[in-house]
Amino acid sequence: MNENYTYVDSENKILFTKQRYQKADCSKGYAYSHVNDEGVTVKTMPHFASGSPLYNLHLLSKYPDETIYLVEGEKCVDSLTKLKILATTSGGASSDENADLTKLANRKIITWADNDDAGLAFEARITLKLSNLGCKVTHIDIDALNLPVKGDCVDWLQQFKQTYGRDATKADVEALALKPDLMQSPVSDYLQAGDTKTLAREYSATVSLQCASDIQPEAIRWLWNGWLAKGKLHIFAGTAGTGKTTISIALAATITTGGCFPDGSKCPAGSVLIWSGEDSPADTLIPRLMAAGADLNKVHFIGDTLTADYESRSFDPAIDMQALMNKAAMIDDLALLIIDPIVNAVAGDSHKNGEVRRALQPVVDFGEKLNCAVLGITHFSKGGQGRDPLERVTGSLAFGALARIVLATAKIDDGENTRRIFCRAKSNIGKDDGGYEYELVQKEVQPEIFSSYADWGGAIEGSARELLAEPDNRETGENGNSAIDDAKDFLCELLADGELSQKQIQDDAKGASHSWRTVERAKKELNIRSSKSKLDNRWYWRLEINPAKDDQDRQGSHINKVAVLADLPKKEENLVENTVYENQIARF
Repeated sequence: MNENYTYVDSENKILFTKQRYQKADCSKGYAYSHVNDEGVTVKTMPHFASGSPLYNLHLLSKYPDETIYLVEGEKCVDSLTKLKILATTSGGASSDENADLTKLANRKIITWADNDDAGLAFEARITLKLSNLGCKVTHIDIDALNLPVKGDCVDWLQQFKQTYGRDATKADVEALALKPDLMQSPVSDYLQAGDTKTLAREYSATVSLQCASDIQPEAIRWLWNGWLAKGKLHIFAGTAGTGKTTISIALAATITTGGCFPDGSKCPAGSVLIWSGEDSPADTLIPRLMAAGADLNKVHFIGDTLTADYESRSFDPAIDMQALMNKAAMIDDLALLIIDPIVNAVAGDSHKNGEVRRALQPVVDFGEKLNCAVLGITHFSKGGQGRDPLERVTGSLAFGALARIVLATAKIDDGENTRRIFCRAKSNIGKDDGGYEYELVQKEVQPEIFSSYADWGGAIEGSARELLAEPDNRETGENGNSAIDDAKDFLCELLADGELSQKQIQDDAKGASHSWRTVERAKKELNIRSSKSKLDNRWYWRLEINPAKDDQDRQGSHINKVAVLADLPKKEENLVENTVYENQIARF
């Protein structure tokens, strides 16, 4: 079925006609026509230097004080106009990019988006643009309308008639629940409009207050539960050569494909935006994305900035975040922004707390307003081994303080083998411990093009300080034994009477001045079994005899100290066996 819509200017003069029709494959098609300067009808849309005009321009000019409903599509506008509601559209969910929105400057706007992802993206983009034009923006609460997927205001009008047996009126539409523009804080009841104007004249500005009861509580929106949160800033730090960028690329690849994170949890598919001041997309980042299996159609790299004078220069995260926000708002499913290195977002002294906080605020705002996670990559300072990982982040402590989650990585050499560890160093919104082992693996992604990717290993427990600490097995204790031997004696005595919780063992090890990394190595050499209780969700350690003769010889006197444990009763109930241990046993 064909539908025709006529676009006019502010004086109601015809600009062009738009026809919507259905294609053979049932998709929508559009045809345009206008009369050119010679009076000839041309089947194209005319060019507008300032952008495409809005629909119903003549009515917008006629009623300058009326609230305007901004919807998706001309059919929705016509349906609301019949109810004597002032409405307009730029044409559809994505047509606002080329639209001239200046006619809406300083007006009161209510957006009514379609009930789909494209509608939510339209709502976010248009809010940014209208706020910059001085508009007061609110939104129809789509979730409260019970519309089908892709449902719009026309569907709501039909649904209303079926429910109530009558046509909806202007009053019915105006009674719909609204949600406020999250970028604009309403003025508190304590400051009435007159008071606000007086304060503004006296101080050239005023501050809005919002009552706590007016704010709806929200759950954290996780991309990866406990690790990556939408709308939050994350700092990812580590020493050079540990693969921080490669791990970030692995996370990006998982997001673009809707794959699984190292803990097996499924990720909702989304797009990723990357800015790198250190690596070339062509010869480094793209090959790494390919090696990680990313969907390249959902990865976007930040290019040069075009100034108001139409001059091109390199993107500068210290001054270009607002321009990036306006452009990134057009990516419907943006889920992650990677900035490498995050220190480039600070134009001033990156070691001064105040300057870092002010400089990073636009980065924080980017994540909050576009509802995407922001991952800033940085380095550990040199010579900080043994210190709290937060204190090792290069620059001011404000980098770690402002971030809601700080991730860390390190390459640990225990004298026998080398391990790579990825862990949480801080979290203000969830657990702040635990991590995963990983390896960096080379792969040929195209003929003669090689790149690396992160191959995830098993989960590991402990605080970041413990996990990232270099083992002290080469030191000697008071009795002349090595630290690893002392740790074995400690565990044998501690577990002689049966299993203990890992938390209790950690506390006792700390009190006995044993490094947790050394205790873990001792656990492995003694073949200590760890199991997770279903009752309290805690890990428990239990010392057992390994049946392998060569392993008995390796453990030496420590086996003799606990041989009697073979006959002790074991608490098997409600335990989930540790996969790592089962894999070890399978080899014997």
